[in-house]
Amino acid sequence: YLPKNKSSIILSVILVIIMPINMLAQDFKSHNRSGNYVAWDYAYNLLNSCEPNSILFTNGDNDTFPLWYIQEVENIRKDVRVVNLSLLNTPWYIDQLKNEYKKLPINLTDESIDSIDPIVGTAFALKKWTEEWNRIEFGLDSYFKENYKQNYNVKTHGIPVEWGPIEANIDYNGTNIKFDLKPTFGSYLKVQDIMVLELIDDMPLNRPIYFAVTVSPSHRLGLDQYLEMEGLVYKFTGEKNNNSISPKLNIDKMIKNITQSNNLNSLIKTADDYNNWNKSGTYRYTNLNNKDVFFSSNIERLVQNYRSSFLQIVLELISDEKNYEKANQILAMMESYFPIDVINVTHPDIEIQIGSLFYEVGNIDLFHKYLLHASNRKDINLQQSYYIAQLLLENSNEMQHSISLFHKLHMENPDIFEIVLGLCQAYFKNNQNEMAIKIIQDWIILHPNDNEAREWLKLIENQI
Repeated sequence: YLPKNKSSIILSVILVIIMPINMLAQDFKSHNRSGNYVAWDYAYNLLNSCEPNSILFTNGDNDTFPLWYIQEVENIRKDVRVVNLSLLNTPWYIDQLKNEYKKLPINLTDESIDSIDPIVGTAFALKKWTEEWNRIEFGLDSYFKENYKQNYNVKTHGIPVEWGPIEANIDYNGTNIKFDLKPTFGSYLKVQDIMVLELIDDMPLNRPIYFAVTVSPSHRLGLDQYLEMEGLVYKFTGEKNNNSISPKLNIDKMIKNITQSNNLNSLIKTADDYNNWNKSGTYRYTNLNNKDVFFSSNIERLVQNYRSSFLQIVLELISDEKNYEKANQILAMMESYFPIDVINVTHPDIEIQIGSLFYEVGNIDLFHKYLLHASNRKDINLQQSYYIAQLLLENSNEMQHSISLFHKLHMENPDIFEIVLGLCQAYFKNNQNEMAIKIIQDWIILHPNDNEAREWLKLIENQI
């Protein structure tokens, strides 16, 4: 039995050695974080989007914890007070903001903070910032007296009526902020919503207020007309934009922020550094154009926040043809920072839209690059593929791109006449007249009663 036991032992040893080596070979790239500075750079860029002594409302883990890390460990922009909206629902966190470490001037008593909840807080908000609470309270009191022979009490009975949107007003350092307030949680406001309004009400002018772009519109509480996009943040300006219900774009500030710093050896670490920064560009995009670095789908979604700033600038610029050259520069800069063959665009429709923008500003090379890249995506559907082929047919001088894509679609979907017609038109536009006629004739053989196909065949033959 000894030889047999030896064989088993040797086989076991070989398996023990080979299995981890195989796992390392298969999974090393997706688990290797060398060269990946996305979290650090994103935190740095967010903080340095804010003026000195700001407060910055953030949404979740990815736009909060990296910021706290580089503030507390690497001493970068410690003057900015990061306020996490999820934690802002808890009394202990509100108490910390008011009474501990970089205190915020919150005009609530400690007792009020300890007792705040959505019910009491909503009544507080309606009473403080609207003229509706007295009417609501009177109506509920009359109802409970008539039907239950008892006085209405908000702590006991809640707010069992629908309300909102209603006009609300905040006095922001002498400026009236008028907006529509509506419930965000059933018939109530979340504690975080009440505290956002309270902080806006309480902050002096030397404490600028920002929302990270990751904060959803519902958590911006109808204040969008008072916000101005400056890159990864919306700044609360206190000035109403009457031309749109969406945040205004500060184009100059956005371009300054989103342009990569031309001196990556220098850092903006303090409020004084921020005020004295005279370099071209602010943000950092370390290795986001490096094909050797692995980027997960989460990072792809994060990078889309960057791309969004570039695209919104371009959409604003192209309203005037005089700005096409500048718009092209912005788009080309975006592609140089995060190329699509390194970091995917999150959705095929967005990638197609970007390609179309390149065409509109006259950059045919990148128009081709984006559409051909989009056509090879695994998550693309038939309608999107057909649309890409049609765009290439209509707008490209290199007709072979359109022919290849229509031919592929035809092989996969032989019974769709629109695809056959597109392939026919692509052949015809490429001066392959015989192929254009043949593709229609082949269709008619299989579909002899298709009068539309026969009309197209006559039209093509007459043009030839």
